[in-house]
Amino acid sequence: MIDLNQSWPLPDRPLPIVIFGAGSIVMDAHIPAYLASEFVIRGIFDIDQGKARAPAAQYGFTAYRTAQEAAAQ
Repeated sequence: MIDLNQSWPLPDRPLPIVIFGAGSIVMDAHIPAYLASEFVIRGIFDIDQGKARAPAAQYGFTAYRTAQEAAAQ
């Protein structure tokens, strides 16, 4: 029988997360999972600025105005 890993070690120095898109999967699954795992979310970008600003305000990270600004992080 093959023994498969069921968990992975966390990196010693994890990089902050920048999210592209603020749809329902990000809001309902990704952000809660990142926060539960104590990962640092640096910010979020969405073409619809209102969709990006809402979680940024709720969780205290940056809402980027452009994809280029977010990618530069």
